[in-house]
Amino acid sequence: MSFLKGTCLVIAVFLTVGVGLLAFVGCGADCNEPCGPGVPKGALRVSSEPPGASIALDGTPTGKTTDATLTGVREGTHVVRVNLSGYDAAPETLLVDVVAGDTADAAFTLTLSGTGAIAVFSEPAGAAIFLDGAPTERATPDTLEEVPKGEHVVRVALDGYCSLPESLLVTVAEDSIAVASFMLSEIIPRVVFIEHFSNTSCPPCPEVDGNVELAVTQLGHALVVSIGNHVNWPAPNDPFYLANPIQFQERMRQFNVAIVPHVRIDGNRFDDAADYGALLAAIGSAAVAEPFFRIDVNGEIVADSFVISGSIGKVAATAEGDEVFLAVIIETDIYYEAANGSTHFDDVVRRFLPGTTGAPLSLGVGESSDYRFAAALSGVWNAENLEAVVFVESRSTRKVYQAGSTRTLGKP
Repeated sequence: MSFLKGTCLVIAVFLTVGVGLLAFVGCGADCNEPCGPGVPKGALRVSSEPPGASIALDGTPTGKTTDATLTGVREGTHVVRVNLSGYDAAPETLLVDVVAGDTADAAFTLTLSGTGAIAVFSEPAGAAIFLDGAPTERATPDTLEEVPKGEHVVRVALDGYCSLPESLLVTVAEDSIAVASFMLSEIIPRVVFIEHFSNTSCPPCPEVDGNVELAVTQLGHALVVSIGNHVNWPAPNDPFYLANPIQFQERMRQFNVAIVPHVRIDGNRFDDAADYGALLAAIGSAAVAEPFFRIDVNGEIVADSFVISGSIGKVAATAEGDEVFLAVIIETDIYYEAANGSTHFDDVVRRFLPGTTGAPLSLGVGESSDYRFAAALSGVWNAENLEAVVFVESRSTRKVYQAGSTRTLGKP
């Protein structure tokens, strides 16, 4: 009889009259030497509280974790150990007698092998705390107690904010308090600003105006807002132009508008708005630009006026440094049968506040300023469909850094 390491191989030689016959009998990986068809075997049930500990039998890892039953264990006495990181096992080892055809038990109690604590802070407070990827159901500032000694990953999360750093590797020592501190930065979404010029008798204007309206609707007002100016040519009787001729003329001169339709994305001329795919691509490119400003916008009717108020904060330095901001009252969802075939107008400018040149904005990075403007309601406006748009632009280049709108608050 011969025994080979790894897999037991029994070679039995059977001799018959005049003929030699070799028979090979093998046994599997669970085999405990000595093995063979006549070796009695039983089972061993290993458990722990809490479960999840790795199991070793006679000094060899089994690849199983508690609670588990080991089968095909040879009869006799065996040494059982379990291990779970951060815990001590009681007892450390067990000598278990396995009886053929029966199941023996090996039960362990696991206790934390020394613990400490982690004090977690964030600015601002109120962020959810995660330990080793799992939620703790705690929020900053708080202290996590009975944390097993050793290294742990801590992170925090607060809606609308990003965390610096994203996570921290903290070493916990027994009976001590480690500290994890995070700075939370507000996530400022970039809002793309489209300003377009049109006329109710301009033949190519319906396609471009329709593309702009469709893009704003499909992408959402939290990503892009638009305002529509009207000119007095090719026909001077455009009712939208006639409702605000002075301001429309001023805005036309600022951009040297000589042909309609005329579209600008964040202040830059864009001549391919008739191509809807190109328009979406241009908006997408603008949406990844740095926001520079945080704009909060409110719009409401107070007595016989429409009031736009809110605050503007500067979050990054601009190259030009000559910012102004403009508040705009727009009217949406207007139905009018125009000479060029258009019947629906969605973002018609009713008034620029305080005017088309805007108000100076002198802010340092991290500073903010409140604003409030009001305009008397006009008899030609539908007060229920009025919205507010606010944007910051360069006085010299007309580049638009950021925009905001009451439509981003979930209004249709």
